[in-house]
Amino acid sequence: VKNNLQIINSLLSLQARKSSNEELIESMKESRSRINSIALIHNKLYQQQSLNRLNIQDYVEQLGVHLLSIYNVNNKEVSISVDAGQVSLDIDTAIPLGLILTELITNSLKYAFVERDDGAIYINIKHAQERDYELIFKDNGIGISEEAMKHGNETLGFRLINSLTQQLAGFIHYRFEDFSMYNIRFK
Repeated sequence: VKNNLQIINSLLSLQARKSSNEELIESMKESRSRINSIALIHNKLYQQQSLNRLNIQDYVEQLGVHLLSIYNVNNKEVSISVDAGQVSLDIDTAIPLGLILTELITNSLKYAFVERDDGAIYINIKHAQERDYELIFKDNGIGISEEAMKHGNETLGFRLINSLTQQLAGFIHYRFEDFSMYNIRFK
């Protein structure tokens, strides 16, 4: 699976290189990030002793490093802090969660820290109840107004986040105070 995902990733990269259309190139870049988040899950599973549960801490840290290398083109001082404790998830939960995090981290790196030289992203994943989990994603960027959030829900990224949250039998809540914060509870 990992090798097939790498081949798809390479094909998208080759296709993007042939184009001069910036919008197409950006779309290919985002698709490659999504594919990489899935490939990274398979890579982490093969590295550990258990093939059915994934330690989320290591995975999210590596995902953050990877996305920083792609989207932090202006070399801003952006830190990503991850606290997932000993949470481990099965692959059917880890893949949608990884895709959700890919979208949230990417959005923060692209839009939250405009006209700033630094920023911080905080990710916390924990058990909420016996079979429930909670993802808290925060950044100290400019935030999204309620009006922009309504229009933002029309983008592929936010539709993907909402769809994947539903796939996890979860719900999502956004608020902006000192931080832009997404709270996602899932099974």
